[in-house]
Amino acid sequence: VYRRAGGLLSLLLLVLSAALLVRKPIVLFLYLSGTFGILFFHFSITLGYIRHSGHLFVLFIACLWLAEHHRECKRVNSKTTMLTEYLSGYRKKFLTAILCVHLVAGVFAMSMDLLYPFSPIKSTAEFINKQKMSDLLVVGSVDYEVSPLTAYINQKIYQPQSNKFGTFHIMKYGRENKSDEEVLDRVSELLTSIGQDVLLISSHQIKASAPHLCISELWEFNKTIIGQNYFLYLVRKDEDICGR
Repeated sequence: VYRRAGGLLSLLLLVLSAALLVRKPIVLFLYLSGTFGILFFHFSITLGYIRHSGHLFVLFIACLWLAEHHRECKRVNSKTTMLTEYLSGYRKKFLTAILCVHLVAGVFAMSMDLLYPFSPIKSTAEFINKQKMSDLLVVGSVDYEVSPLTAYINQKIYQPQSNKFGTFHIMKYGRENKSDEEVLDRVSELLTSIGQDVLLISSHQIKASAPHLCISELWEFNKTIIGQNYFLYLVRKDEDICGR
């Protein structure tokens, strides 16, 4: 229901915004092509977060500014002219309303920023350094969610998706996230080959298990603005030492 209402409201805003520019064809073309280009990028590459849609607002403001200094097209029928002249009278009110909505949203976002951290990366790194676990072999369950942590702990993290150690994530199409079972299999192989305890960092709670592995949950951080969660696990070989 909320998605449909949001979609209808977005469509209404797009129509009203385009109507304000209909007598300036070049500016209207810039606005529509830019809007659909941004939307195409979002839906074909990555949806991202709501903050990534701010380019649509910047584009709209830029087109309004250009429209004020661009000549009107005289090849417009009378009905369209009447409609645009009617809407032009509400242009300032329309823009003011949008700016007020952004103001309220900005104040809310700032208040949330004061109450909660943006992401759990820094707090997670502080926990790792405080517990003196930075020397452990670190494995991230999802490459792009865990890789920013490398800048704070100053070491490479094993990335199961690419099957290598690295300090950053390289986007590749067709790459799928590994299941918890597959991640634990990789961890088991690392424990066998390297013979060192593993600090496993996951963006979700791991409920899977693996034979001959002792998985102990150390820490959880889930109160962030962007809703990103970190779960830290100490993984050791041989289940017999879990109770020690």
